[in-house]
Amino acid sequence: SGLVCTPVDLNDSALVRPKRPKEKRFIDAYKEGVKDYEEASRLDYKGYDLFQKAIKNLSYAYEQGKDYKAGLVLAELGYSKDYFRAIIGKLDQDEKNEALLDKLIDEFLKANYRSIRIYNELIDKYDLGDAYWGLYVYSRKIEDTVFDDRFYFAQLKDSSKKLYEDAFKHGAYGAFSAKANAIYSNLIAGEYQLCLGILGNKQAFYDAAIQLSDSGLKSRGFQALWLGAQLGDEKCLERLYRPLYGIHENPLKQQIIKNFAKHPPYDKYGMLPFLDELISTEWIIDPNEYNFIYDIDNDVVTAMLRGIDKGKYKDPRDVDSTPESRWEFDQEIDAYKEGSAISYSYDIPNHWSETDVETYLEELYLQAKLAALTPPQGYPNAPRYYSPERLEFIYKKHKLDAKLDPRIPAIYRANFPEELRAKIRAYAKEHGIKE
Repeated sequence: SGLVCTPVDLNDSALVRPKRPKEKRFIDAYKEGVKDYEEASRLDYKGYDLFQKAIKNLSYAYEQGKDYKAGLVLAELGYSKDYFRAIIGKLDQDEKNEALLDKLIDEFLKANYRSIRIYNELIDKYDLGDAYWGLYVYSRKIEDTVFDDRFYFAQLKDSSKKLYEDAFKHGAYGAFSAKANAIYSNLIAGEYQLCLGILGNKQAFYDAAIQLSDSGLKSRGFQALWLGAQLGDEKCLERLYRPLYGIHENPLKQQIIKNFAKHPPYDKYGMLPFLDELISTEWIIDPNEYNFIYDIDNDVVTAMLRGIDKGKYKDPRDVDSTPESRWEFDQEIDAYKEGSAISYSYDIPNHWSETDVETYLEELYLQAKLAALTPPQGYPNAPRYYSPERLEFIYKKHKLDAKLDPRIPAIYRANFPEELRAKIRAYAKEHGIKE
């Protein structure tokens, strides 16, 4: 896809998830434990007994079945406020029973120790990002859930800051999700959602596509949407026939994709890896290109599309466009790009808040990385649109790699797997299929 995680340089271990047990008894115990945990949390002060049942099932799945997911849930439960409130509810039933008070304090104390032990075990065994994130969240929450001085015991090996950084480097779902939903910036949120998708949460590609498109990164956003569809996310597939703003309007193609989405030919893994062979991809008008970010606020493309809607000039992708109309469009968009260029030499205004400054600096960092990492010809399934005249000129100047020309069918491209190419040709020959 050409997509990489830009905010964080992920460790290799971040891209590998530990294996889970296959035995039904452990999987069932995990599911039952999660179900009871959620129900106990809903019951608030009355959930104590259900919490005990959840702990029993999750402990079995983790300690006996070595299920890392059960371990993560059990560790989270151990210091959750819902569990703490359930213990308070149990105490309220017999406020003067000092033996019960000591028992429950000891229970919560051991649950906290158990959480730290499990997280450290998962870090030592798997270098698991979610465990780093769990310890970070624990370090932030435990101060608010204390009975008395006995609970100021939480001496973690690493500081909260280091745990936070390690959670990202090791690919913690919770860390990326929290970041994407805690900051008002389409660019930052979109990039963190994209990282979440790369880490294995395919549903995140949909949100990444919307936010990146809204930030002006049209081709990157569409490639994220396309990749989500290839990986089997139905929401992404459905959105292909309700295009992102800026995708060329083609009612016939939209209907074809809509019909295709009703019965998509998923493979045995539930994916559509060669979707571009089944549905032609799009040519994306995107001023941002390799080494240059011209439209990070979505202003240039928005202005151009409004001009098309008002009839000031034609969309160059229209079948009835002419060399003259395409030239006019190229001149207009180049003018908009020059007028929207951002100068990075200005000082940061004194009246900005600390949060505004942090957001601005993080956006600058991402813009620089995106400029360096954006493929020169756009993405495989979201190539940047060039008018035919400009494309020929650029190829003759050797500014683009002719072997990667998006107009070449995938099977004939230089990077197409030779073994797969041979199989396709053999199948075509056997069944009399002409190219």
